[in-house]
Amino acid sequence: MVYKLEDIITPTHKGFKVRKVRVKALSDEKEFFDDAFPNGLFIEPRGPHQPRTKLRPMLKYCKELGKTPSELTEEEIKKFTIYP
Repeated sequence: MVYKLEDIITPTHKGFKVRKVRVKALSDEKEFFDDAFPNGLFIEPRGPHQPRTKLRPMLKYCKELGKTPSELTEEEIKKFTIYP
């Protein structure tokens, strides 16, 4: 049996590590990860001195305008940014 393999590159303290993963295993892993976030939001934690974005109100605003967050102008984004 032949499996399709994909390279997964992960950063390490010395550089990068490449591992081969079966595409089926990768899709199972992705599905498990996606199921952990039923609303589809996954956000990396911010540092204590970094600006905070009010994400839910921004997404609601985007939905009302029919835009994606990447289509917002700097002025529009500033409406949802709180600086420490």
